[in-house]
Amino acid sequence: MLADFNLQSLIALIPIATLAYAFIHDHVQAKHSELKIAPLSCQTDKIHIIASNIGNSAAIITAAKFITGELSPKPLKIALPLDQTVIEGGDSRTMELKVDMTVSPGGLVPYELRNTPNCTVKIVIDTIAFGDELTYPKEVKCVCPA
Repeated sequence: MLADFNLQSLIALIPIATLAYAFIHDHVQAKHSELKIAPLSCQTDKIHIIASNIGNSAAIITAAKFITGELSPKPLKIALPLDQTVIEGGDSRTMELKVDMTVSPGGLVPYELRNTPNCTVKIVIDTIAFGDELTYPKEVKCVCPA
């Protein structure tokens, strides 16, 4: 009878311990966002990227620009509604970044840099992270499209 009582007590404590762990884990765990970005394709007039937030708090992509060779940065338009630029923790999203052809008539690669060896395009993405850490621009590179 004594062994039966102890087993029932332990079984009764399982839901309480589970709830206590969930509560403490949620409130004690530091919130941070960790955004990873990779280019999927670079075309003359647009770039497709995938952004994945492996943190546990949301992050926002606020702006993007590209730099080809040693030229000055040019803006990219994020082809998403504003509310979809928020990437929740544990979430991933593909995005299309469009080149404004009035600002950069040659697209990602100006005419004078086309067909040059080792041509790369650097994409700089500004983000806001929700957490205690500072936010730095994310940089990825792709080969210049032909």
